[in-house]
Amino acid sequence: MEEAAAAAASTTMMQQQPTTTNVAVDLEATPIPGQLASAVLDLQGNMVRGGGGGQQQQQLSSHDAAIIFQMLVEAGNLEEMQQRSGGGFRRMTVTFSNVRYIVARDENNVYIAQTRTG
Repeated sequence: MEEAAAAAASTTMMQQQPTTTNVAVDLEATPIPGQLASAVLDLQGNMVRGGGGGQQQQQLSSHDAAIIFQMLVEAGNLEEMQQRSGGGFRRMTVTFSNVRYIVARDENNVYIAQTRTG
């Protein structure tokens, strides 16, 4: 069940329309179901945008975003992962007991959404 919800959320993240700030997914304007917080990073791990999208949502802390980004770096070079498998890394989900981080990327950015589990 959780895996299906994460897959649906990731698909939603990847299908959202581009904005004028060179960020293809606007998780603030159109949050995914259950979203608590979000962040957009460039491919070097710099925060491009953080936020929520509603009154109950918060910006993902730069500390949490850096940890998630470091997990990606340790998994392998983002550019190499993209090139190696003809599209490579598109999504990763990290689940804890009470929150889940859904991570997706495009050519320019890494998108992180924090959601509730269950």
